[in-house]
Amino acid sequence: MTCWTGPRTYSSAVSEGRVSITLDIDQLQLEAYRHMTGEEWLKIGLGSHEASLAIARERIRNRNPDASEAEIAEKLKARIRAGYEIELAKSKTS
Repeated sequence: MTCWTGPRTYSSAVSEGRVSITLDIDQLQLEAYRHMTGEEWLKIGLGSHEASLAIARERIRNRNPDASEAEIAEKLKARIRAGYEIELAKSKTS
């Protein structure tokens, strides 16, 4: 889980006049999100989901170099199930 650490800034010095431009990246990103369609939001969400699955698969593969694709898929399913069970247990205690 990612924690918000406050706004990020990007500074760029313009060579002539040494002007410094600071942009609030988070604000620009939020503005871009406001103009997105539902389909664009869905593409971003599905892309993030697929990327996280690919990373988890590679981590499992690195820890189990001799595992078949079927074994890796089973380990990935077990990992996802365990995550849901942890979240469910946390929600019951709060």
